[in-house]
Amino acid sequence: MVNQKGQAFSVFELMIAAIVAIAILFVLLPLVAPPEIGGNAKTEIASTLTNVETGGFSRTREFTLTPNEIVSSSNFDDKGFDATQIVFNEGEFVDTKILSATSATSSYIQSTSKTNTPAKAMVYCSSTGEVLDTEIGLIVTETADLADIKEDIKKLCTDNDAQPCCAVVLVKK
Repeated sequence: MVNQKGQAFSVFELMIAAIVAIAILFVLLPLVAPPEIGGNAKTEIASTLTNVETGGFSRTREFTLTPNEIVSSSNFDDKGFDATQIVFNEGEFVDTKILSATSATSSYIQSTSKTNTPAKAMVYCSSTGEVLDTEIGLIVTETADLADIKEDIKKLCTDNDAQPCCAVVLVKK
């Protein structure tokens, strides 16, 4: 029974070494295999549009715009939206490689970046384009200039069929 304490101590040392090895693994793993940034832009925007379809405001979860990806208002037809009900705006990405455009029948955003772009979107929906135009005018934000989206709302959300009317404004994560 002599030196029994020494044997118990070596098991304790082994347990500490295992804990330290696992901690080092958790520190190094994100450097070797970085986690994917966010989800798919169309999926995240569609989910948020559905949540605020009856009116209101919400932010999407973080998503990734891939190089040359286009997200168009017509992408959400299967969610019950018409292309004339959704207006896109580059928001905080106005001076970057994200473009937005609106015609009389649809709106879209496009990433012209050569790399993935992490982003989020603010989604505003109201019963009509006129109501959304008024609400957008009341929103004060330090990062996104919403004045130019008002013209796009007037281009699209004018038909009685365009109800609700939603604005999707990109913001940096």
